[in-house]
Amino acid sequence: MKFILPIILVLVLISGYFMLSKNGAPSIAPKSSQIQSPNPTSQAELTPVRSYMNSSLKLSLNYPENWQISESGTDVIFATTKESLGKDETRKEELRVFIGRTPLLQGQNLEKYISDIDKRSKPNIFDQKSILVDREKAIRRVTSLGNYEAIVIYVQSGTKIYTISATPADSTFMPAFDQMLQSFKFLP
Repeated sequence: MKFILPIILVLVLISGYFMLSKNGAPSIAPKSSQIQSPNPTSQAELTPVRSYMNSSLKLSLNYPENWQISESGTDVIFATTKESLGKDETRKEELRVFIGRTPLLQGQNLEKYISDIDKRSKPNIFDQKSILVDREKAIRRVTSLGNYEAIVIYVQSGTKIYTISATPADSTFMPAFDQMLQSFKFLP
């Protein structure tokens, strides 16, 4: 009689194991639709990168070596294809990253700058959170720009505001964008 209870317990555990291995373990869906950080073994880490430095914009970062670049005096655009450099709207299989720098007006700070932009453009904001870019406080938003969603990041460095946008927000290249952000450095 002493041995019956342990034998039943072992049989229940063995049958449970075979049922789970046959049907697969239950999966849990994420509770949020927020953009998640890439996992540490994402493809973006395996992609060879180039270093980019711009002394006019006072920034440096790493970007995938096969991407295209277009520079002007106050901004730079990185894109997965040459065709997506010149257009605002890109497909999910592409990514266009814009980085621009704007001087702050007297008495402005990051929050006031964003508030002024919101009053003028009235954006549809789907998600917003605070992040750090090179140890500086930044605001990261998922917002609509015309017919597509974009990630827009505002960060203050000294008396300048940097706007970093990535379109489309659902691009398959988002892990590469996150890697670019992690390597972003402000220059003195």
